[in-house]
Amino acid sequence: VILALIMVVVLFTPLGRKPFKDLKIASATVRLMPPDETIRIVNPEKLEGMLEEVVIYDRDDSWGQYNGQMVEYIIILSDGSQMNVAEYNPFIIIDGTGYRCKYEPCEQLNNYANELLNERGDQSQNAGDEGFPNWGLTLSVKDITESGLTLVCTQSGGELTGELQTGS
Repeated sequence: VILALIMVVVLFTPLGRKPFKDLKIASATVRLMPPDETIRIVNPEKLEGMLEEVVIYDRDDSWGQYNGQMVEYIIILSDGSQMNVAEYNPFIIIDGTGYRCKYEPCEQLNNYANELLNERGDQSQNAGDEGFPNWGLTLSVKDITESGLTLVCTQSGGELTGELQTGS
């Protein structure tokens, strides 16, 4: 009887894995939706520690059917590669693939992003829309393909004193 009980527990207990073990982050930003705000993360080591605690279970792409706040971390690793990790409890989406996840570590990622948002509200009045200093330029991308993209530089504020000289 005891052996049968142990087998039932082992067979029906979800086994998870930690996908972010030994993660080395060079830099990161976080985007909160809503309110559609992006913030640069100054202390990536703290994010590394939280991500190392994340446990994922089965692949589950039904996260798109849920409503609520999504927190997306855009991570540049020390080897130069990029990783996108979105927290949408009870899901975590890693580079576009959704997984069921352990509740507490994912909730911690959400809380951290909202703490950063609240701290940013206390920063200097000289901060731009993204929480960075406003240098009078806005950069965006368009026409993204596998082989390239177009970088758009737009002046915001200040006085136009000449034309941008470019070369090839």
